[in-house]
Amino acid sequence: MLGDITPQTIRITPSAVAYPGRDNIVRLAIERTDSRGLKPANLDALTRAVLVLPQLDPVVSFDSVTAPGALTWSGNVLTVDLSDYAMPASTQPCYLIVYDAEHPDGQVLVDDVDAVLALTFRNIAATGTLPPPAVDVVLDAPTDGTSYMRRDGAWVQAASAGVQSFNGRGGAVLLLSSDIAEALGFTPATAAQGAKADTAVQPEALAAVATSGAYADLGGKPFIPTDAGDVGAATAAQGAKADTAVQPQALTDGLAAKVDKVVGKQLSDENYTSAEKTKLAGLEAAHYRGTYVNFTALNTAVPSGAAGDYADVDAGAGSPVLRYMWDANDNEWVAQAGSADPITAAQVKSLYESNADTNAFTDTEKTKLGGIAAGATANASTDTLVEGATNLYHTAARVRGVVLTGLSLLTSTAVAATDTVLVAFGKLQAQINALTMTLSNKVDVVVGKQLSTEDYTSAEKQLLADTAASLGDIEAALIAINGE
Repeated sequence: MLGDITPQTIRITPSAVAYPGRDNIVRLAIERTDSRGLKPANLDALTRAVLVLPQLDPVVSFDSVTAPGALTWSGNVLTVDLSDYAMPASTQPCYLIVYDAEHPDGQVLVDDVDAVLALTFRNIAATGTLPPPAVDVVLDAPTDGTSYMRRDGAWVQAASAGVQSFNGRGGAVLLLSSDIAEALGFTPATAAQGAKADTAVQPEALAAVATSGAYADLGGKPFIPTDAGDVGAATAAQGAKADTAVQPQALTDGLAAKVDKVVGKQLSDENYTSAEKTKLAGLEAAHYRGTYVNFTALNTAVPSGAAGDYADVDAGAGSPVLRYMWDANDNEWVAQAGSADPITAAQVKSLYESNADTNAFTDTEKTKLGGIAAGATANASTDTLVEGATNLYHTAARVRGVVLTGLSLLTSTAVAATDTVLVAFGKLQAQINALTMTLSNKVDVVVGKQLSTEDYTSAEKQLLADTAASLGDIEAALIAINGE
């Protein structure tokens, strides 16, 4: 509700000093004062508004009931739209009366004494053509010593509007005492009779108490109170309670300073300004950096962010949305912890490989790694390798000390390049053994003695030459093996 107001506690500010030309529309911002200063008045509960222009002849009145388009209101603004009416070019003071459920007979917001509101009309051809709604008001009668009466909405002299007949007689009627008695229904007393009647004691005025003098016979005797409650006085407890109760004026002052309740809104511990509201509205748009199909796309589109920035990564249908926040300390996007959806294997792989010093490890590379013997190294030489207990280094000393286990003397053929050392030794030893047996069958040379007359054949000579060559090869091999 608008509440009780007076013209002294209201301030109305037009949207312009004069109507802005062709449309004849002005908006009135209405404020009311309280203990804390001016605050907007709430007009939403109004049921009717009336704007009166009293100085026009006849008086013009715009009523929101009969001319609903002329006066409308919302919040604390009342809009006056007179574009449909042909208003004379002038400046007119106005009265403004409003109605609500608490004031069915209306209350004055503006009058010509305490609060003056004047509207200026310009004589512009484009204004409306409807005549302004006029009202029939009773103005003060002329003060020229003549009696006037109202007839047909105008003042006329009483003589010209006098009685034309009385009690069946026409023309200039002279009133008689019988006319008065007949009109009154009784004969008035004379002055002397009236004076005597006024001073006489009437019999019906005497009561029993007039002759008995008894208090019990007194009619309408007053009630004599015996305690505080009989005279409407408060008890001591009630008085103490009244002293601590909220007094009407204090209650009125407190209510005037209260904040009007708005449905759906709560009071705040802090003042929430329009600037803060504008700033808050801009936060979301300023820090949200969009949605991307993968982390690489996000890094490419937004390689550098600001504190508070965030973005979403969504690979599409079937993939959960992963939110990333910009880490201003490390200058990188990081996944928001506590995601409601589990992270997928593909996302794990993408997140891992997006870090520094990490690379994709393929199935081909895994197979290659599996084919390398355990303990294998990529050393360029054996100089830096530590010798084990079983696979020993191949040294000359160890070669010379190798036992010829498995040596076979069954074959005495020539040594081939494909033979092992053990096989070659076996062949050479077999050849030596064969030569030894041959030489054992020859005649030893004795000084002073002659060979027998048996022929020394060419084959035997060749055998001796081959044997000597073989012995030379064996000696060279042994020298190479022994390092001598």
